[in-house]
Amino acid sequence: MKVVMVCRGYHPARGGIERHVQDLSGFLSRYMDVRVLTVSTRGKTEVRPVDGIEVTRAGRLFGMGSVSIAPSVGRYLKEFDADIYHFHFPFPWAELSWLLTSLPKRLIVTYHHDVDLPSFRAAVYRYQTMKFLSRADRILVSSPHLMRSSPILESLQDLCSVVPFGVDVKKYELTEEVARQARDFRLRMNSSRIVLFVGSLLAYKGLKNLIRAMIDVQAALVIVGKGKMEEELKELARDIGLASRTHFMGEVSEEEKIVLLYASDVVVLPSTESQESFGLIQLEAMACSRPVISTRLPTGVPFVNLDGVTGLVVEPGSSYPIAGALNRLFRDRSLARRMGEAGQKRVIEHFNLQQMGQKVFRIYQEVLARSESAIIEDGEEFAKIGVSKGQNSEIESVGKKK
Repeated sequence: MKVVMVCRGYHPARGGIERHVQDLSGFLSRYMDVRVLTVSTRGKTEVRPVDGIEVTRAGRLFGMGSVSIAPSVGRYLKEFDADIYHFHFPFPWAELSWLLTSLPKRLIVTYHHDVDLPSFRAAVYRYQTMKFLSRADRILVSSPHLMRSSPILESLQDLCSVVPFGVDVKKYELTEEVARQARDFRLRMNSSRIVLFVGSLLAYKGLKNLIRAMIDVQAALVIVGKGKMEEELKELARDIGLASRTHFMGEVSEEEKIVLLYASDVVVLPSTESQESFGLIQLEAMACSRPVISTRLPTGVPFVNLDGVTGLVVEPGSSYPIAGALNRLFRDRSLARRMGEAGQKRVIEHFNLQQMGQKVFRIYQEVLARSESAIIEDGEEFAKIGVSKGQNSEIESVGKKK
């Protein structure tokens, strides 16, 4: 089976979508031919492997806001001649390219989040989005909450399947070296309490509320990530007298992020808008047995973090609920520990990479099987899509492992 992952960014680009596509591609590449098509930050096309997966970065002609214009995307879609094209929405230029090429191929779309645009651009992109999504054989969403709350998906429910994101739990196991580095970091912070945020420094992430909440919380705040609000956030921390205990770390490696997760006492996701559709960092925090404080959005964020079980869920848009939740966890260490343990158990049982990969594979299989004009036996079916019965059994068994 040949699969092309089509996404707006890929490693070393950072972000929840990029992380998800890399993890899913890595898992599926054990059993099928997986390629990645994305856009280069440069003018020329680059083709090179990343962890054994061929990644084509189509040359970028210019940009319009956050949209990269890369004319060669359509040509590569045709040349790859894959069995499955798996798009990761939103990726406006690639979606338009697909509509223009009209390829008679199977289309899977992972719908990551709604898009918030100015009124005129929103109307144009909504029209394009509906045309594109209506041609999909299946739309994957990360939670039932997102499927129900998205105005775009309202009329496309029959095409939707819920496939929760997952992480490679083994990667987050606590080793002696990680424990040592985490202890060293806590000593450098000179604080017995550490609050951690990981993500892009953008308005919808709600970081202003988190920084203001720290006025009433005796702890150090560690902020990991980059974004256009960085200087504004640093200025806010200075203005309210928190510069000495607000630490901007910039972007860090995956290994460094795991150390910071174990060095922290609690991870906060203070997002204020529905663009935060899932919050992959919640799974990473829970895999490291850290309680999570998140906001009550109509998306998959509270689907991941169960209020009162794996962490606390507060109302978005204000610093006071965040401060209250932080102080509650710092006052009751046993509660924080129980929530961390429950979170780790929840990730292992419901949000692991193997389960996610198995579900996606099964959807590929169903979509390709439907394209055949006659019912075929299992062995013939797997041969038809390029996966042996032995490989299928292996995928099924891996997905069932704890």
